Amino acid sequence: MIATLRNRKNPPNSGAAHLKPVFFSLLLVSILLVRLSLPAFGQQASQQIVIEGLDTREFPNLSIDFSIPGGLDQQSSLTANQVSVVENDQTIAVEALTSEYVGVHFVLVINPERSLVLTYPSGYSNYDRMLAAVGELNSDVTPVTGDVYSLFINPDIHYDQLENYTEWKKALEGYKENQKQKIGSLQSLEIAVAQLTSQPVNKETVLVYMTPYIDPVEIPKLTALIQQAGKSGIRVHIWMTAATIVIGSAYEIDLQAVCETWGGSLTILDGIQMPPNPRDYMKSIGYRYTAIWQSQIRSGTTQQISLRLTPSSGPVLISEASSVDLEVLPTRLSFNNLPEELTINIRKDEVIEPAELPIQALIEFPDGFPRNLLSTSLFVNGSLVQKREQAPFGDFVLDLSPYHGQDTIGLQLSAKDALGFETRSEMRTLSLIWGDSEANRQKTLLSSPWLWTGLSVVALGLLGMILLPPYLKNKTKKVENAQPAKPEPESSMPLKTFGSLIKLDRDNTPCAEKPLLLTNEISLIGKDPQMANLVLSDEALEPLHAEIHAFPDGRTRLTDFNTTAGTYVNFKAVDTKGVQIHRGDILHFGRLAFRFNSPNRITSPKN
Repeated sequence: MIATLRNRKNPPNSGAAHLKPVFFSLLLVSILLVRLSLPAFGQQASQQIVIEGLDTREFPNLSIDFSIPGGLDQQSSLTANQVSVVENDQTIAVEALTSEYVGVHFVLVINPERSLVLTYPSGYSNYDRMLAAVGELNSDVTPVTGDVYSLFINPDIHYDQLENYTEWKKALEGYKENQKQKIGSLQSLEIAVAQLTSQPVNKETVLVYMTPYIDPVEIPKLTALIQQAGKSGIRVHIWMTAATIVIGSAYEIDLQAVCETWGGSLTILDGIQMPPNPRDYMKSIGYRYTAIWQSQIRSGTTQQISLRLTPSSGPVLISEASSVDLEVLPTRLSFNNLPEELTINIRKDEVIEPAELPIQALIEFPDGFPRNLLSTSLFVNGSLVQKREQAPFGDFVLDLSPYHGQDTIGLQLSAKDALGFETRSEMRTLSLIWGDSEANRQKTLLSSPWLWTGLSVVALGLLGMILLPPYLKNKTKKVENAQPAKPEPESSMPLKTFGSLIKLDRDNTPCAEKPLLLTNEISLIGKDPQMANLVLSDEALEPLHAEIHAFPDGRTRLTDFNTTAGTYVNFKAVDTKGVQIHRGDILHFGRLAFRFNSPNRITSPKN
């Protein structure tokens, strides 16, 4: 019945005959009182942007969640080209924009009273028409909209945040009190505003207040309630039953201005005017937006970020700036296990041994934001000797022949990353000790402790052969009950490991093979023993396939060197940026499968 009443034709009679004649004589006095009692009010509420969250975990790809209370005054949806981000006064276009409807909280507040239900000659009252208008909410209600509904009726009927529209509608239609015996008051509105402002919900709220004509003496109190609700983002729309003479009066103009100041409205129902469709109040609201952009932040610790919207109609909207703790630091470079001195032998054919020195660079991101490297370089005595523009970026091989005869060389690393940072490591000095290989061999032979130990053993043996027979001949008795000396336990230094790899079968069960111990801070994995220190037998692997890096703080990181066969953690591909691995993770190097065993026993969060 509610839905059908809304479509009836407007009655020609205003229904004013049902009001007491004394009302007209008091109306002019009421209007004057309203003007005197209304507090000062400002301009109509402007639209605003509310920043709800900022995600910096994938820096430099940042995302920001925001909403627009009251929605935008445009027919089409908000698009990415209408949104830009302001980072520390630098405006950046967003790359993508998504929206999600999170729902609206619709609140109906009723002030029952005799004039609200007075019947016009057409057979309907303003209350009937209000109920029919509210029935329009059902026109596009679906089970997953996210809308919730509340109902407040004088003096003490209260239904809070019902998620089922049908249940809420049933509660509304179940109200059968005799309103002709009721005395109107602001009590239900007071209770509703107090409840909504003290216990806010995470949704935009629309409040419709169905009320008879409110005495001017109560207008300051009504205005205060509208203001209290508006400060909490609640827009109050008043449907008021009154005589036709009120329309266009100072009473209506001033009260309408108060409502609009806080985003609401006032509709006077005189028997001819029909109530608005409440769905109009809910258009374009209830949405949460997410914008994604490429950040240009490169310095500072506290950043100021705001949003700028350019609607198709209306003024440009700019949000308040949000302070974000975000510090971006250059890549950190250091040498890994570089010796302080190196002995180089020169053979008779002038060939030096060793001819090359493998150098490993430790590459870290102190800000916690791993990113791609564009290049790394090795400098010797200030001159560039080697540059890498693809993985592995941290591995160099230094030819030692150009430095023949030099006592020391200075080594330094540099790197350039995708954020544009160029950084250098500290200068390290390597002492070079040059020697003749033949002389060193002779010197080594004469100075060998094994040589002198062997000679000592031979001398003692000859001495024993001379002295032992007379000693045995003069020996008269044996020592009885002699206890053999207990051998002292052999001391062994425990081997320090950084974890191990347990070989797995095709069904991911452990093989009966000895685990591969990770004895280096950086384990280079591949099939070429000249390049890798952990060699795996599989033709599908690269000569240098991947790297397992154990950090001092207990973290372990696996990096793929852009291989064809690929590297995987728990069946997810690993790229050149690397990924942190934990105890129990399943690692694949091409077709070979292993279970990672970490000494710190920290398991993956997914396990």
